[in-house]
Amino acid sequence: MRRFLLILSCVVTLILTGCNFPLTVFATYTPTPTLTPSNTPTPLPTATNTPTQTATLTPEPTLTPTWLYNPKGEATVPVLLYHHVVSDDKATSDYCYCVSITNFQAQMSWLSEHGYTGIPVTQLVDVLQNGGQLPPKPVAITFDDGMQDIYTIAFPIMQHYGFSGTLFLIADWINGEGLMNTAEVQEMISNGWEIGSHSMTHFDLTSDYSQLRYQLFDSKHMLEEMFGVPVNTLAYPFGLFNTNVVKKVSAYGYKAAFALGRGYIQSANEIFDLTREEVRESYDMSQFIALLPWQ
Repeated sequence: MRRFLLILSCVVTLILTGCNFPLTVFATYTPTPTLTPSNTPTPLPTATNTPTQTATLTPEPTLTPTWLYNPKGEATVPVLLYHHVVSDDKATSDYCYCVSITNFQAQMSWLSEHGYTGIPVTQLVDVLQNGGQLPPKPVAITFDDGMQDIYTIAFPIMQHYGFSGTLFLIADWINGEGLMNTAEVQEMISNGWEIGSHSMTHFDLTSDYSQLRYQLFDSKHMLEEMFGVPVNTLAYPFGLFNTNVVKKVSAYGYKAAFALGRGYIQSANEIFDLTREEVRESYDMSQFIALLPWQ
């Protein structure tokens, strides 16, 4: 304030006297401007001001088929039946229970290339009874008896093509010569395979009803105790059964049973007579493909 009064006095004197006054007096006082905050935000850098980025493209994962709801009652599911898969020199066309390595691999390759998805037989049974999801082209691949070549030959081929299967085991034959042992079956179960009963001793169930409890009930519980998994399905030895056998199969706790032949339409009305198509060594690829609904 005092400085301001001094400057004012000088100005008055200059006016009154007409004297020269040093201009530097005015230069010494420069008011500091008052800053008014701006309400406009600082603009963010635009895309043209940022470094160019090169996108890393990640290949899309292989798409799995979209599963569809299938109402209960009926389903189109081929169930294939094998017994042995053996070296080409051991397979003969007139021995229907053998399929050569070459033919088996060609069949699994064809299924894979044409979009088939393997399912366990219990999934088929559940869909028939309750409705549920199925892949667009389901197939159940089954093996009877439990021969060791299923473990040594069929198992790795099916793993290669992304399939698992169902073993219908003869309970009293496990660990026998030329047959799978407990550890081998357990390994396959750990890799997504399923087991069912093929009776205790591969006995004709229609020939002696006094044997039914041993062949059906005891084999089921023996397999369940041996492997720690439920056994809900049965494959009839020789494909033979009748009304009396079916009554016991149901009474002993099985949910379904498989016979032979007659195509790929499965019905809940025939839950203890579901169909399987036997694959023979004598079949060429056209005959194999004819077993299937989607060609």
